Amino acid sequence: MRVRLDFQIYAGMTMPFSHIRLFILMLILCMSAHFNSVLGSFSLVQNGTSDVSIYVDAAASSSVIANIDTLRRYIGEMSGANLPVTHIVSQKGRQIIVETGASLLSDLKTSDLGNDGFRLRTLNGSLYITANTDYGFQNAVYTF
Repeated sequence: MRVRLDFQIYAGMTMPFSHIRLFILMLILCMSAHFNSVLGSFSLVQNGTSDVSIYVDAAASSSVIANIDTLRRYIGEMSGANLPVTHIVSQKGRQIIVETGASLLSDLKTSDLGNDGFRLRTLNGSLYITANTDYGFQNAVYTF
C-alpha cells in the first residue's frame, strides 16, 4: 500500500511531504542570508591572528574568569590565536564584551534571560556575550 502525504500550507495550497524538506532548507538559507546582512558579521580570527581582546569587569567572579579561560583555550586550540583579557572597554578596538548581571548597553535587559540564558549580539565591531548569571555565561561559552 502506497500513501502520499500532503501538507496544506495555506488556503488550499498543498505541498507533497517530499518537498517540505527542500522548502524548509530554502527558508533557512534565505533567513540566514537576511540576518547576516542585517546583523553584520564578526570576524574573530583570520590566518591564525586576531585583533580582538576580551573585556571583563575587574570584579567578575572566579567562575566567569574560569569560563573566559576556557573560551580563550578553545579559540587558541582551533586557530592558534591568543586573545588577551582586558578590564577596559575599548572605544575603537574590536572586543568580546562579557557581561553578567547587567549590560553596558541601556537597551539590553538581562532579567528576561533567566538563570541559564544568554544573548550574543554584535554592535559597532564588538561581540557582546550577555547573561543574567554566571551559569548563563557558562552556557554561552560552551554554545559558542
